[in-house]
Amino acid sequence: MNTLPTPADNAARQHIGALAWAASGKDPGLTPEYILDWALRGNRFFPEDLADVRLSVPIDLKATKHTWIVAVNEGRELVARLPAKELGCFYVNAAGQPVNPDPDSPNFSQL
Repeated sequence: MNTLPTPADNAARQHIGALAWAASGKDPGLTPEYILDWALRGNRFFPEDLADVRLSVPIDLKATKHTWIVAVNEGRELVARLPAKELGCFYVNAAGQPVNPDPDSPNFSQL
């Protein structure tokens, strides 16, 4: 991959909330909320951390952090809307392709 994936890419990639949802449910303490909380706490980068990384474009760490926080908050909103009985599910369409679940969609029950 030549670019760094950003949380703003949620529409094109798997939504962080959907990933946290799928990773949950195997261990009673491993909830999607816990995973999303950890995602915020476990990410601290400083300019010197990237000093030796060859990037095609410079990274604005403040903007990236803001984007990440927005994505995690959107993830929290999504997991709050997903049906509890489906905790741990990784949503795919009829063709078996990963999709970002939308519980409000009339097609949600077909995932």
